[in-house]
Amino acid sequence: MNNTRAVNKYITYFALFVIINWGALHSYVLVSSGSGYIILFITLFAVLNELKYSSFISNILKKPYVYLFLWIVYSLVNTFYINTYQANTSALSFVFSVVLPFFVILIISNKRYDFLELINLFILAFFLRIILSLVFDSFTDNTTDDVLRLGDNYNANEIAFGAYFLVVLIGLKNLVTNRLTKISYLQIGLALLTIGLTSSRKTFLAVGIILIGYIYLNRSSNIVKRYFKYFISLSFILFVSVTFIANTNVGKRISGGYTRTIEAESTETMFDSRMGQYVLAIDVVKEDPITGIGLYNFAYLLRDGRTAHSEYIVQFVECGIIGVILIFLFYRSLFLGLLTKRHNNIKDRRISEFFIFFLLSALFIMLGSWMYNRDIYWVIIGLLIKYIEYKPALMGKLIK
Repeated sequence: MNNTRAVNKYITYFALFVIINWGALHSYVLVSSGSGYIILFITLFAVLNELKYSSFISNILKKPYVYLFLWIVYSLVNTFYINTYQANTSALSFVFSVVLPFFVILIISNKRYDFLELINLFILAFFLRIILSLVFDSFTDNTTDDVLRLGDNYNANEIAFGAYFLVVLIGLKNLVTNRLTKISYLQIGLALLTIGLTSSRKTFLAVGIILIGYIYLNRSSNIVKRYFKYFISLSFILFVSVTFIANTNVGKRISGGYTRTIEAESTETMFDSRMGQYVLAIDVVKEDPITGIGLYNFAYLLRDGRTAHSEYIVQFVECGIIGVILIFLFYRSLFLGLLTKRHNNIKDRRISEFFIFFLLSALFIMLGSWMYNRDIYWVIIGLLIKYIEYKPALMGKLIK
């Protein structure tokens, strides 16, 4: 019986490992069009393996899972039946990309899987993801800012997001175990290097939010020491940020984007023309505020065919007020769970506040990217929910 359970656990771990690395593997190794069925088969196999456990099914009707489940059901019905699915992507691939994150958080939240063990697994997976990009990818020229960005074969922002999540996971592990190894520092270094090579502005700024949060949650109980530490830390961050912006491609893109925005001839061309999507989004919401126009359909309102580069546009324009309410209730449950958890003890306070700053950084990234079907993001959300659901005594035993 124990051997069977161990086999089942490692089947699930392998599936999660592949899911995290699938984008990189598909771009660098398994590039054929039919290779997508591999991840479909692995995921379905893992889900069938999990169906044997009652908690997998029962969780669907619990908060916060039920809000995300209802959002997925509503969004798919809205896209295919209330509206019309127009994307070139096959319907099966589209549905799978929307449903996969929900399976991920259900699997991670299973009480059979150890919290710290999952953190170590995900750190290894995201680290491999970075290595694959550093070894196999090449640079592409960003003509707007005249900089080279890592991500010619795989999307530069996708590479940067993986590095950002690796930094988050290592920070979380440090809070759980109260220690970092030399390998951890190497991994952080490579992650930050990768973000620099991709020149991803929003990811760089999101890591800054995480860093500020880390300083805050390590605050001193002595008021004088606390504010002195804030002053020194923030002064250092300001100095490093100014130096970084002045001497790196990320900084060149940040300063270039700022200059183009303040000199923009119209509102639509602000923020490298991303503001144009928000202007159009407001008009569309006025026309169809309740149900929206359906997932993926915003691209067909634009001449350039670009998808909505904002989670907020996805929710308000493509899902309407109904979708916004459901996803709001989901995130509200996360914040309330963390705020409740932080009152247990000092360690829970620090971990809860770290997750809160992670959510704030993710909400910032959502201004310029979508997250609803980005499975690597939901890996972290799965850990967050798992942490909230741990009973204080069990959590104390786990992170002693």
